Amino acid sequence: MKYICSYRFLFDSPNWLMNLLVGVVSQFVPVLGPMVLGGYAFEIIETLHRRKGAPYPDFDTNQLMKYLTRGVWPFVVIVLISLPLAAIIIIVSMCFGVGMAIGSAKDHPFMILMLIAVFYLAIFVLLGLRDLVVIPFALRAGLIQDFKPAFSLEFAKDFVKRVWLEMVLAELFLVGTGIVLSMVGMMVFCVGVYVAAALITYAHYHLLYQLYELYLERGGMAIPLKPEPVTTSSAEPPPPDAPPSESVMPADEP
Repeated sequence: MKYICSYRFLFDSPNWLMNLLVGVVSQFVPVLGPMVLGGYAFEIIETLHRRKGAPYPDFDTNQLMKYLTRGVWPFVVIVLISLPLAAIIIIVSMCFGVGMAIGSAKDHPFMILMLIAVFYLAIFVLLGLRDLVVIPFALRAGLIQDFKPAFSLEFAKDFVKRVWLEMVLAELFLVGTGIVLSMVGMMVFCVGVYVAAALITYAHYHLLYQLYELYLERGGMAIPLKPEPVTTSSAEPPPPDAPPSESVMPADEP
């Protein structure tokens, strides 16, 4: 895993500033913004996967609908998987509130501190477990570009089995660097927070690409990709069964 490369790759393009601005602007468009950015990010992942060593594609405003359509699938998958976790977090929060009330009533400050520590630890563990579940399904949805085939338990279990340690390390790396970048962004009149969030998002998707490549290197199951569109050049010869083209012959001179 090349962790630093997940942040550095964005600047490999001459148009890196425009690509970065796309990540910033997407934060101000509810729902649709993350979908478009996610679709573009999976275009990057697929391109890097198909063409090893090739530069990643720049954002193309003419393909907004394509990005949006592609970004819908992982977005929906993440939401559906996160709903049960949200219910668990609500239950944990309610238990935490009851414990805080009891601790305050009995004037037990140590009990309150313990409850706070346990609460935040439980939330951190739950979010980590969510990522372990979400990553293989979201990765499959974004690459296969479909909803039902994305929910492959066989693929998810095999993915976690082969690269679970790298998944945990990648999440810890993003959390650590995210805190630092967010603090630096706050110092730049708070505007830098949005730039930091865009950088973290791009780094997240590049780490997904690295995890998938590592998974394949360890004998994992390849995700079926849609065939690339075939472009025909006008200079190509016509097929054998095509009728001969008419040509204009010069008139006979008298």
